[in-house]
Amino acid sequence: MEGVINGIPGIAVSVAHRGEGFHYDDAARFARRLVEVVLREGLPAGVLLNVNVPNQWRGGVRLARQSKKITRTLLREGVDATGRPCYWLAEQPVGEPDAGSDYAAVLAGDIAVTPLLLDRTDCACLGTLAKWVEMLEEKS
Repeated sequence: MEGVINGIPGIAVSVAHRGEGFHYDDAARFARRLVEVVLREGLPAGVLLNVNVPNQWRGGVRLARQSKKITRTLLREGVDATGRPCYWLAEQPVGEPDAGSDYAAVLAGDIAVTPLLLDRTDCACLGTLAKWVEMLEEKS
């Protein structure tokens, strides 16, 4: 994101996998290919590509929208290597992904490429909230 803020094309690549047995080869090969395309074709200003690669990629690539959260965050208590208490975040599925989402692509074994805008301002909401300004301003 910092690169995009400074006018440099930005790509975030993650291997979508939990547990052990990560395979980075597919993600590395795809990232190199994607970088070559981005350097040649460019990216729109203010766009960051979020890429999720399944641990067992089957060769497909989908342009996808960012999924709504379909998991519940769980907090698991544990003990670290020195015997001190620690806490791990885990996720539990609580829904099905939307068909055009990044989750759906990865669950199908495809890479999901999601263009994200850095400016996440809800411009329509600015108009809705405009009437609040008078209520929030201090009057001397």
